[in-house]
Amino acid sequence: MVLEVLLLGIIFMNIVKEVNLLVDKGIDLRSYMCFKLGNGEKVRFWEDRWSDGELLKYRFSRVYTLEMSKDITVASKVSLQNFTSSFRRHPRVGVESQQFEELMSMVRDIHLVPMADRWSWTLSSSGDFSVSSVR
Repeated sequence: MVLEVLLLGIIFMNIVKEVNLLVDKGIDLRSYMCFKLGNGEKVRFWEDRWSDGELLKYRFSRVYTLEMSKDITVASKVSLQNFTSSFRRHPRVGVESQQFEELMSMVRDIHLVPMADRWSWTLSSSGDFSVSSVR
């Protein structure tokens, strides 16, 4: 059992090393990975790829600047009684208001389920990684 855990750790470290070497060569495999929401307890609302593989901090950049809890999880953010309670102020008219309305529309469609969040591979229709999907 201990040997198996040690071996898995070594394999994982080798995978991380190879991914980082590819990043140095301009190939970022991480950009093809995103979270599939379960309970939303591990996925960071603004900082992780989970909504169409896009970081919300870039998609809604003006609203993101208002956020005081940049590392808030999806579960924590959507459970807030007042979505703007973690903002330093309410969104103003113009771009802030427009982005906020679009964000709220997206948030209304979030349905968390009682299972762990998991990684998804965007290059295959199943969401599962395969060597053939990378080729």
